[in-house]
Amino acid sequence: MVLLPLLAGWLLYRMYRHAYGPLDAFRRSAVLWGVTLLAMTELLSRVHLLTPIGVAAGWALACAMLALLLWRARDRSTAPAEGVTASWAIVLPVSLTLAATLVIALVAAPNSTEGLIYHLARIDQWIQRGSIEPYATSTTRQLFMPPWTELAILHVRLLSGGSDRLSAMVPWFAFAGCLAMGHGVARQLGAGRVGASLSVLVIASLPMAVLEASSTQVDLPLAFWALTLAAFTLEGDRPRAWSDILLAGAALGLALASKSTAYVICAPFCVWWLVQCARSGGMRRALTETAVIGALALLLCLPFYARNLRVFGHPLGPTGTATAYGNETHGLGTLTSNLVRNSTLHLGTPLDLWNDGLTLVVVRAHEALGLNPQDPRTTWYEDTRYRVWPMSTYEGRTGNLLHFLLVLAAGGLLLLTPQPRLARWYGLAVLAGAVLFCWVLKWQHWHGRLHTPLFILAAPLLAVTLERAMPPRRALGIGLLVWLGSLPWLLASEMRPLLTLPRWHVRSIFAVPRERQYLVNQPDLEAPYLRAALDIARQGCHDVALAANEDTWSHPIVAFARMHGVQLRVHYVFVENESRALERRPATCALLEVDREPGWTPGPPYSDQVLRWRMPRVALWMPQAAHSLR
Repeated sequence: MVLLPLLAGWLLYRMYRHAYGPLDAFRRSAVLWGVTLLAMTELLSRVHLLTPIGVAAGWALACAMLALLLWRARDRSTAPAEGVTASWAIVLPVSLTLAATLVIALVAAPNSTEGLIYHLARIDQWIQRGSIEPYATSTTRQLFMPPWTELAILHVRLLSGGSDRLSAMVPWFAFAGCLAMGHGVARQLGAGRVGASLSVLVIASLPMAVLEASSTQVDLPLAFWALTLAAFTLEGDRPRAWSDILLAGAALGLALASKSTAYVICAPFCVWWLVQCARSGGMRRALTETAVIGALALLLCLPFYARNLRVFGHPLGPTGTATAYGNETHGLGTLTSNLVRNSTLHLGTPLDLWNDGLTLVVVRAHEALGLNPQDPRTTWYEDTRYRVWPMSTYEGRTGNLLHFLLVLAAGGLLLLTPQPRLARWYGLAVLAGAVLFCWVLKWQHWHGRLHTPLFILAAPLLAVTLERAMPPRRALGIGLLVWLGSLPWLLASEMRPLLTLPRWHVRSIFAVPRERQYLVNQPDLEAPYLRAALDIARQGCHDVALAANEDTWSHPIVAFARMHGVQLRVHYVFVENESRALERRPATCALLEVDREPGWTPGPPYSDQVLRWRMPRVALWMPQAAHSLR
């Protein structure tokens, strides 16, 4: 059944191939597929049919309808393929990257921090409830964060038996899709065979993208939808069909539904659309098209906004979120500070002398300008000390050093050498997205991950610029060298290494049991979680109350219980945030306490439960009858 969504996507692609070449058909079919998934989820959720049968029936119906339409159009000819193909020089490295990340995605346990706290944890709740309606939870990010990527993972899990084993396939397909879209956007910018191939190679070798391709992070889906929006924007040299205008609005909506940073990354492309349409078709048509795009994007996000409004009183989530993550001052000093600090996230090296020296230079420069690199108004509250981190294969602190240097070089070429106007406009849109990012968001030491869509958007422009500046072999040679530089992240990442490297104390995912891979970032939780799952399974327990906090890693409990054959239903209790109005305290056979204050004891209706055991950070409470069975 897990192949049904892929079959629907292939049928959509075959329909569009009657009128478009392969890449244009792929772009349009991908957007329509993404909208189908979103709409199907909302409809099934309304009637609490987000179940394996409900989702399978939905995709089966979609496939049947598409197959019928395709059969009725069987006499139509297929549009010719695009004339520019990829260079053979990139086939092997790109294939190796895709194969290696696919193997890791299939074999390794999902262990990204955000995934275990809220990406996968919210999916556990949706499966448990058969709906994506709000619920009480100690982790508000399970409710207010944009949901599209997790909805796609939800469909995969429901169609594959409920396991999280295939969860990373959604980011992996987004990664593969970015390679195809990068090739297409480079061609639209005027690239030849070498430039289009170099664009693919640059994206395939981006360290953070390589890491996220086997994770459950959501930056790659955002990058894919942003590239898709960029591709529609680049078609402004000819009158646009209304179908493409609607698809562009849908692409924007899917980007906004994937990650909140889409608002700043995609906004410049919407402004560019308005400007180029005004120049070619008049201001009235420009305003109409842009309004339609914006309205459709907001329409796709409307159910998500409505759920946030219901729980938090604001369409984007808790009112404190803007203060927590957004800059509290927006002057030129703030922008300068954040541009510098975000840039240095990609300048870390293995040399402490360089890293410490650059840190000192940045701190002294701030002081000379009357700025504070630890200013809490522009720095996320847990990152109170700025520094340039050493080069790392950990996805929370990975930078893109070689790609950042190439982007700087390409930017210099754009400014100093003759370039097509389209390339300059595209570069300005990407740069404006980066500037908006720094102007709006407080600096964090893991912003390097959030920069991934910007680097992927920049890749086609970088490739086109290098192709025009040097001989083809030299340009491809640079791309291959950059790909070689990505091998440490591909083969020996800190969280999901493919190889065992004893010298660096790296153990392959093939050498570590799956249950030992989930909590590599929180090893002190591994023993108590495994013990809790075993005790719960021994009691034949299926309903567990969870008393936790905002950053509790709740998904591993469900995963570990599943390894013992228990389909665990988790109920968040003693919630202390805005979702507490939705809290229900059902009768459960256990209560798990995680990261609560010292001396915490359960209140009604769990007052009669007794402490079975306590370990650092975790305690298990059970009713007296179950406790006596020890």
